[in-house]
Amino acid sequence: MNHKFGITEGGNVYRYEKWCGWRLLGRLPCVLGEPTPIGHEVRDWWKALVERDEPCPLLVLQNSRVSGGEIAAAVILTTG
Repeated sequence: MNHKFGITEGGNVYRYEKWCGWRLLGRLPCVLGEPTPIGHEVRDWWKALVERDEPCPLLVLQNSRVSGGEIAAAVILTTG
């Protein structure tokens, strides 16, 4: 499905949805263990990030308004 994913410094994984913004999927270890299509997609995304041998881009939440796991605004930063 090629969703866009992001991870925070605390290990929370988010999926970007065009109409809703960033939606919390859960903590990385939990999401990686899910036997669902999204779980498989997150595993593939995470594996590609680890294999790149570059700093992992982090999702920095910029809006404290959280409604049902939704984040209205966020920025992806590369640590370095």
